Amino acid sequence: MLDLSNLNKIKIDLSEETAWVQAGTTVGQFYYAIAKRSKVHGFPADNVVDARVMDVNGNILDREMNEDLFWAIRGGGGASFGVILRWKLKLLRVPEKLTVFTIRRKLEGNRNLLQKWENISHQLPEDLFFRAAVQNGRSSSGNITKKHVQFYFQAQYLGPVDELIPLLKQYFPEFNLERNDCFQENTTADAEKECHEVS
Repeated sequence: MLDLSNLNKIKIDLSEETAWVQAGTTVGQFYYAIAKRSKVHGFPADNVVDARVMDVNGNILDREMNEDLFWAIRGGGGASFGVILRWKLKLLRVPEKLTVFTIRRKLEGNRNLLQKWENISHQLPEDLFFRAAVQNGRSSSGNITKKHVQFYFQAQYLGPVDELIPLLKQYFPEFNLERNDCFQENTTADAEKECHEVS
């Protein structure tokens, strides 16, 4: 058994948009290092460009020296092929700001909104990701608690709220999401809409 925890150096090259990351580095450490160096780069955890591997004979190999080994260490084989010393990873450009939001509705009286999402979600811009979920909900009025079915949309837009709002007005004016909704400090877990612009 090898303890690689001390192999945790990270070298980021923003001009190439790549990083060499030693094998003991955690994903969290890597995300933190990227955030310290750049507000417009990210890593989706699957963009391997190259690797340095020590084989059983102590030889240090990379992708150019052995393309089959490179394929195998990325999941194409089922055995141990050596010790991975470090990975070369491709960074992706991301916007400096992104917007996340949740829209909640009771299913009764809003089925058309869920149907609309099913019909047009494939037409939405690539930078706007939606998911929908249906669940049981409860509402209280005095001593009476009523059960109902509710659904919610959770979404992420790769851009600032000022770019998101016109898109939502075009595709989903029913959300009634306004700019000031995205800068509210305290929203409850059952709020009809919740929105945050984040770095």
